[in-house]
Amino acid sequence: MNKCLYCQRVIEEQVSWSTLFQREHRQFCHACWQQIKWINDLRCSRCYRPQSSQSVCLDCVRWDKSNHWSNKLTRNVSLLSYNEWAQDFVARFKFRGDVVLVKAFEHELKRLYSRQFHHHLIVPIPLSEKRMVERGFNQSEALARCMATSINDVLTRVIHEEKTSKKLRWQRMAGRSRPFEVSEAGCLKSRDVVLVDDIYTTGATVRKAATVLLEAGATSVSSITLFRS
Repeated sequence: MNKCLYCQRVIEEQVSWSTLFQREHRQFCHACWQQIKWINDLRCSRCYRPQSSQSVCLDCVRWDKSNHWSNKLTRNVSLLSYNEWAQDFVARFKFRGDVVLVKAFEHELKRLYSRQFHHHLIVPIPLSEKRMVERGFNQSEALARCMATSINDVLTRVIHEEKTSKKLRWQRMAGRSRPFEVSEAGCLKSRDVVLVDDIYTTGATVRKAATVLLEAGATSVSSITLFRS
């Protein structure tokens, strides 16, 4: 008897043509499945921010107008909207170490990477040493390993910064710190790179990482995140 990966309720199988082709549905009970908000076509065409049209969102317009940050990140794609259910999911996965939860989205993450970035080099966003000691694992690496067996830990985080969740939106977009360094530039030469992280809020973190990757020789840098806030 299968149990919901998230809430441990028994999953009542209701076989139909749709459920036969929805592998992920069988890992969630109906109540949990109803709370998951997948991002559809009504989103920003550049960063997947849910909105009422496919036009470029205001955040992306602001990034493009910045002399410092324009042309750093090609685009971002995300699977899910960061709603209340997602916030609890992240708290369990990221802060309580329930790493197995990401397996529920492994198939969709792998498909997203294959369709959008098949030949891109996969690079997870690294944690600082302090954060790694606190959590015991890197959530971005766990997500990256859902997409492919070969990932590239070419980034190191050399500055331990305050959690971005404690910063206001304008503070995230205005910051110009360089928390990342490239530890191995050889594999980046003339390669397209896709960064992997758990949440895209303003895009500041992935743009800071993209900056040093481009400086090290990468042709382009995009990103995949599980959630889009």
